[in-house]
Amino acid sequence: MAQPQPLRHLLINPPNIKVHIVSPTFDTNVINGNPIDECASTEPNEFERPKAFRPLRLVASGEALPQERVSAEALDAKLKLPLGWTAEHTGVLERRYASSTDTAASLGAKAAQVALAQAQYRLADIDAVVCASGGMQQSIPCTAALILEALKGQGTGIPCFDINATCLSFVVALDTLANAIVLGRYRRVLLVSTEITSRHLNWQDPESCCLFGDGAVAFVLEPGDATATQGILGSSFRTYCEGAHWAEIQGGGSLLPPETYSPDRDAAYRFAMQGNVLFKQASKWLPSVVADCLNEAQCSLESMALVVPHQASLPALRLTQKRLRISEAQFFYDIAHYGNVVATSIPLALHHAIEQGRLQRGQKVLLLGTSAGLSIGALCLNY
Repeated sequence: MAQPQPLRHLLINPPNIKVHIVSPTFDTNVINGNPIDECASTEPNEFERPKAFRPLRLVASGEALPQERVSAEALDAKLKLPLGWTAEHTGVLERRYASSTDTAASLGAKAAQVALAQAQYRLADIDAVVCASGGMQQSIPCTAALILEALKGQGTGIPCFDINATCLSFVVALDTLANAIVLGRYRRVLLVSTEITSRHLNWQDPESCCLFGDGAVAFVLEPGDATATQGILGSSFRTYCEGAHWAEIQGGGSLLPPETYSPDRDAAYRFAMQGNVLFKQASKWLPSVVADCLNEAQCSLESMALVVPHQASLPALRLTQKRLRISEAQFFYDIAHYGNVVATSIPLALHHAIEQGRLQRGQKVLLLGTSAGLSIGALCLNY
């Protein structure tokens, strides 16, 4: 049996391994002739609300993780890979897998209960439950309704709906809900991201199946007061539909409904990803999306106390940090013990950053990432 290799920060493909990323030849540090860190260099000494500012307070958060921890070595053995392969090629040392009794709604409800307790609110204080996830518990009803059911919300009449932008769901939901909260449509929103990815993996494809984990996180949102500095400073989202099939699960919808399933078509009902092309193109387009966000926020990249990216894989994270020229102290890594938890990744990392004291009230944080579609997004928040 091969000896485990040390976990290195690789950005170059070894032979026959698709998950690593060959750095593109273009210079994505430069946008329209300007370095990305100079694209939003105007920043007042004291807080000044940009035109796009929307007062929003992230009151509290909570997580719910399955009990089962699955190590990289366990996956090496399961997939008959050389010992050390999974850790080396994904950067994920362990991830959580849901039990047979866990559901997306039950995990989401547990995270929601923790967030409500931290905020010192009851369910009756909430006037909308929103699930921002890439994976559904079932086709209908929306997962948010099932979370409310798990919270014993019968008779409350609290409106529920889902927002699905796969890995960017939480960030898109923040951006969308801020508008509704500012307009007074909702006073307090319970925003939940919950994913059980382990039931959709293609175990014949180590490139993807070794990356993912399960878990849920919830945030309580409410408006800031008239003099609040907490809120969304700017955001930018784009979808490049030429990448619509670079990450997908084809089966289960109207294209390939359940009655078309057969064992020889099993792969169509599981997650598939063209990792090389997806990460190469994402690294090409991400810098200009970030620059647009920072310009709208009237902030510089250096002014961010923290950058919280989607935890796609360690090679993808390293490439993102390099391309955007983000310092090691600013860039938040959360992938080693949780893996890629799809829509839960960004809010889970944000939750951990707050818990660890890496992000304090009044500091700026940049949330960014990519998702299936191919969609790219960035949001600047004054926490």
